Amino acid sequence: MAKSLLNGFVSSTRALLIAQLIACVGVVALAGWTLGVTDQVLRERNRLQERVIQLEEAMASSGVIPPTPAAVVSTVNRGDTVYPGSIDGARATPGEQNIGSVITNLFGPAPPIEIVVLHVRAEADVDVAMRVAAVLVAASLWLGSGAFQD
Repeated sequence: MAKSLLNGFVSSTRALLIAQLIACVGVVALAGWTLGVTDQVLRERNRLQERVIQLEEAMASSGVIPPTPAAVVSTVNRGDTVYPGSIDGARATPGEQNIGSVITNLFGPAPPIEIVVLHVRAEADVDVAMRVAAVLVAASLWLGSGAFQD
């Protein structure tokens, strides 16, 4: 009886190892296929970039100056109630590309608070929120949206 129990354990272990081997082969094949597709997409992107350069050179040689790409920036009015708020102050400076300035900006002081959002979930917190709103109005931080009720 002990031998049959051991044989059952060994045969189930072999079956598990074979299933894992088949799964590993499948995963490696999927990774290889993904690598091939990604390489093809990268080559196509490079060909398209070269074609754009050729077209721009052809336009320049015929006297047509290609227009500069227009930057599309959506502006947010300060009167709008935007949640979670605008990111007007988060502009990248083009001259700062070295690692020292990036680290300095990471650990620098935080920008001043411009917008504060109050969420009141319980009736018991309304009085506290009203006092906080009064302080914010006095500090000119409350824009008011009409959503805050007495």
